[in-house]
Amino acid sequence: MLSNMTKLKCFVDGKEHIYYCDQDCNSFQVKEALFQFIKYIGQLEDNARIEAEKKQNVVPLDQSEQIQEEAE
Repeated sequence: MLSNMTKLKCFVDGKEHIYYCDQDCNSFQVKEALFQFIKYIGQLEDNARIEAEKKQNVVPLDQSEQIQEEAE
């Protein structure tokens, strides 16, 4: 099946980014789709930050014993 598509393309730091949509999409629909992409990326970044914070707060068992001995 053939269909006409509109392509939005830009370059960021030498990398090509392309967004395709139906040719009859209005600007509101395009902005809404891009907003949903941004929201999704934000969720990925939030999850990565939370995981990194969890890893920083984990103290290996050997170190936790040393901290308790120093406190006494």
